[in-house]
Parts: sequence; structure tokens; C-alpha cells
Amino acid sequence: MKKLLLLLTVFFTSSSLMADVTSVQQTLVGTEFIVNLDGVDVYFTITDDGDTKTAKVGLQNFSFDKRAVAHDISQATITIPETVEYNGTNYTVTAIGDGAFWSVYGLEEVIMPETIETIGGAAFYGAAGLTTIHIPAAVTSIGFMAF
Repeated sequence: MKKLLLLLTVFFTSSSLMADVTSVQQTLVGTEFIVNLDGVDVYFTITDDGDTKTAKVGLQNFSFDKRAVAHDISQATITIPETVEYNGTNYTVTAIGDGAFWSVYGLEEVIMPETIETIGGAAFYGAAGLTTIHIPAAVTSIGFMAF
């Protein structure tokens, strides 16, 4: 009986510890944070809590009144880095999120790293001043009305 009680105690204790670790990892997914790039504050969102730590440019959920950068930036060029740091952990930037630069005025050029694989829907839609953009070879998906 004591062995059964000990076994159950160990099982439930280890299960609760595993649940705590999982919940911490899950909370990081979707975490939004700001990185200053070339004088412009840009939102990034953590998109992966597994072995490969990734982030996307943009907010967790796109809405027409929120985008990755201010609507009327004065900086003509933004260079997206290959990695961004959040709380001491580096995340590889693999995506430009839905609507990230939607209708951003003043933006003329976006320089993307070769780590970008996805460009979300309406990512640059309405950014009328955008004249130069290099799409990395790693891009395998471009969303609806991205430009």
C-alpha cells in the first residue's frame, strides 16, 4: 500500500511539474514585443515554442487598426534582422505577418533577411510608397493581396 501511495504521489507531482513547464512555454507563443529597427519601433510576435525558436514581424492577430509599425513612419527603409532577442533568447525571424505593413505611409524599401519563409496576406497592401523589396529565395508562401 505504501508503494502504491508513493507511486501515485510521484506520478501526480511529476505531472503537475510537467504541466507548469508546458504552460510557461505556451505563454511565450503569441508574446508580442517591440524592437527598434532603424529608428522605428516594430512589433514582433513569438510563433514557436519548440526546438526552433521563431518570430514573425507583426502582431499575433491582425486588425485594420493595428499593424507592426506606426501608420505614418518617416523612415524610408526598414531592415528586418535575421534574429531578434526577447528575454535573453534569440528568435529567428521567419515571417512577415498578415497586415504587418498594411497602409504604412512613408515606407519606400524593406530589406528582408534570407530567413523569411512566409509573407502574410495584406502584409504590404496599401503601402503606396513602397518601391523596393527583395523577396528572399526561402519564401515559399505569399498571402492573398500581400502587395
